[in-house]
Amino acid sequence: AYLIVVVAVTLQSVLIYNIFHSIVLGDMKWQLSVSRPFAGCNTGGSLCSELNGEYTCAPPSVQLASRWDELDADHDGIWTREEVEAAREGLKCKYNVDPVEAFDVYVNILLGWEEVLWIHPDVRSGKAIPRAYFVFAAGDVIMCSHRTSDMCPNLLMRGMWDAPLRYNSSRRVGNTITSALKYCRGLLEEGGRCEQMLPSAFAVWKKSSDEQCVGAGYS
Repeated sequence: AYLIVVVAVTLQSVLIYNIFHSIVLGDMKWQLSVSRPFAGCNTGGSLCSELNGEYTCAPPSVQLASRWDELDADHDGIWTREEVEAAREGLKCKYNVDPVEAFDVYVNILLGWEEVLWIHPDVRSGKAIPRAYFVFAAGDVIMCSHRTSDMCPNLLMRGMWDAPLRYNSSRRVGNTITSALKYCRGLLEEGGRCEQMLPSAFAVWKKSSDEQCVGAGYS
């Protein structure tokens, strides 16, 4: 009887060890592969990064889209070329994206929507981007974090465009399901606006996320 107990305990111990090694250590290995700590500047060597205790796996361009207070250095509600050039090296070190290139991307996004948007002279000349224009352009940039046009039906079901569809409040989205999906797919499809307009760091992030993330699932 004692022999049976010893064998059973041994087998359970081996089983628990194998589960721990396969699942827990495997998960830790994957976490380290996508979020490796770095000393000094962000080199972009991992898919995700940690800043002030918070982790993000968003592409660098999207991270800048949520950093208005860092971009508008004098807090006057306008992001100027002078500001971005003065902060260029610091922002590039922190987010691994050239903010001057990102500034020009925002300008080009706005110019690309000229048929639905009045363009301020300072925006047209590339001198400055008032906050309202920045928020408008950031909508496209943040959409690009969804990576693939296969996500468009999911985003529609989640209510991404409920307000513009109900109130006809966004000319770029339109007021029909067809127009909303056309807007989404125009951004996210292969060779779409996201790939055309975002900095080269976006293409690197997209490839890295394809390699690191588990197989896609849509519902």
